[in-house]
Amino acid sequence: MGCNYPFRGGKDTLWEGGVRGVGFVYSKLIKKKPRVSYDLIDVTDWMPTFYHLAGGDVTSIKRNIDGLNVWETIAEGKPSPRKEVLHNIDPMRKFAAIRNERYKLVVNQDADYETTWHPRYILCRELTCKKFSFCVSLRSWRHVGRVREETGERNKISILLR
Repeated sequence: MGCNYPFRGGKDTLWEGGVRGVGFVYSKLIKKKPRVSYDLIDVTDWMPTFYHLAGGDVTSIKRNIDGLNVWETIAEGKPSPRKEVLHNIDPMRKFAAIRNERYKLVVNQDADYETTWHPRYILCRELTCKKFSFCVSLRSWRHVGRVREETGERNKISILLR
């Protein structure tokens, strides 16, 4: 399994380690630079953003797409217009996740996979995986957690429901 330390999970999981990625944007049009942004941006947002940059009117295509124009977030550091992301609904493996601003609902992820935090590869000899472990082995559960940008999902408020 891949490592996206310090975030929980990895490839093929719905935890932050499996869904969060890195992006890099360089342009002379960016007004607020250099900076690191923790704003919520989804892959579906690239198309309307590029459409806007090419001179298109995003309102004319808005009802047919899920993406949002996030250029002001990228260029000026304004808050992202995106408030939620549907990470997945998998009817075959029966798990799903949706994020709304700083909260995420994950359903049945650990029913199929015993996911935990995976330490950085170079630290595996120094640190034990138990130090990062947070597995719940209920067969059917829901997890609501507050996503913290700076530390991943290790510091979270959680509610387990049957």
